[in-house]
Amino acid sequence: MSQEFKTAPVMDFSNPLINKDVYDKVVISLNDNSGPNETRTQWKDGLCDCFNNIYPSMVCSFLTPVIYTGQQIERLTRKSCSCCCFSATVLTSHAVSLALVPYSMLWSSVFGVFSGVAFLTGVSNVRNAIRMRNNVAGGECEDIMLSVFCTPCSLAQGGRELYRYERICDGMDTCREG
Repeated sequence: MSQEFKTAPVMDFSNPLINKDVYDKVVISLNDNSGPNETRTQWKDGLCDCFNNIYPSMVCSFLTPVIYTGQQIERLTRKSCSCCCFSATVLTSHAVSLALVPYSMLWSSVFGVFSGVAFLTGVSNVRNAIRMRNNVAGGECEDIMLSVFCTPCSLAQGGRELYRYERICDGMDTCREG
């Protein structure tokens, strides 16, 4: 009896956020007869569990999301200049868009849209890379939607998963000191 294998989508491994070894493990586990849901894990914390780790995951994702995204990119790629490059690109294009407001609304809008798209693409790619690295269930569409509509919560959840922060609260009622 012949065994059918699921074919994997073609991936661009030149993207430093996609790890080929992790991708191969996921494809192998999907080809397993046990089914895709048995080998996948869940996120360590829920999307809205920001209060389980107020600093740094919640504070950074709400107050400095561009820098926090850059730090996560740096951690994933293990390249020391990733944070600076990502943050500088997004923040510079945003500053240029603000500087162009008195001169040209068209070019100001172009740079503003570029800034937003670059940031949200970075957030989505980081979330996808963390999910692939840790073999967490979900999909790219889910990553994109959460990154666009729940950006700070998505960043905080990714940070808690990536850095494996210790929980300081089991919920809003039971915080422990220290």
